[in-house]
Amino acid sequence: MCKGFEDTEDAIAYAHQLMTRAQLAGCLNIDGHIPSREERALQIEIRVFVKKLRELIGDCKPKYLYPLLSYHDMLYRVGFHEAPPRKFREDIIARIFEEWEKGDSGISEADLYAIVAPQVRAHNPQLNPRHFSVYYRLRESWCQWLRHHDSFMINVDASSRENGMTYAENYRRLTQLVSDNLSAYFPNDEKECKSRWVAANLIDPNDEYVLFLSNEDEMEYHRFMTKASFLRLLPVGVSVDQTA
Repeated sequence: MCKGFEDTEDAIAYAHQLMTRAQLAGCLNIDGHIPSREERALQIEIRVFVKKLRELIGDCKPKYLYPLLSYHDMLYRVGFHEAPPRKFREDIIARIFEEWEKGDSGISEADLYAIVAPQVRAHNPQLNPRHFSVYYRLRESWCQWLRHHDSFMINVDASSRENGMTYAENYRRLTQLVSDNLSAYFPNDEKECKSRWVAANLIDPNDEYVLFLSNEDEMEYHRFMTKASFLRLLPVGVSVDQTA
C-alpha cells in the first residue's frame, strides 16, 4: 500500500473524490480558458496522487488493477494535460488478463469487458485477438442470461448474492451492455429490453437494503443511472438523481 492510505479501497474512494472535484472545478473543460487558482491547486494535488497510484498499481491485488488503472488514466489527463504513457497501460492490461487466465477470481468479468469494449466500438485494427475472444464470450453469456432475466442478481432488492454477484458487478455489466449495439441478440426489441433492464434495477432509497450498499455499489449505480439517462432509457418520472 502506498503511503497515506489505509487500504486500496480508500485510495479508490479518494481517486473518485478527486475526479468529482476536478469536474466541479472546471478542470475537465478544454475550451482554452485560463485555469483558476482552485484548478491549478487541484492539478498539483492530482499530479502528486497519480505518482502514488503508480506505486499502488505495482503492489495491489489483481482485482484492484482495472479500477486503479482507470482512475490513473483519467487523473493523469487532468493533472498533466496529456495522455498517460501507453506502455504503462498496455503492461497493466496484459497483467490483468494473465492473472484472470491463471484463475484469479477477484478480477471481474465486467472489468475485462470494459477494457475491450471501447476498442471494439472504435473498430481498433490492433485489438488483441485473445482479448476480443474473451469480450465476445462474455457478451454471448451475458445476453443469453438477460433473455431470461432482467438483472444479473436474482433479486436486486435482496441482500443475498447469487454466485458471488455484487450490486457493483451487476451495474458494471449493465452499464456496458446498454452502451453496446445488441441488435444481433435482441433484433426486434433492443431498446425495449434495455429500458426494461434499467427499470428492473432501480434502487429505492427508502428500502432498508440500501444500508448494506458499499461505496463501490453506490458509485457503480450512479454511473449506471448516468448512462441510462444519457441514452434516454430511464422510466418516465425517474431522474439520474434517484440514487441510493
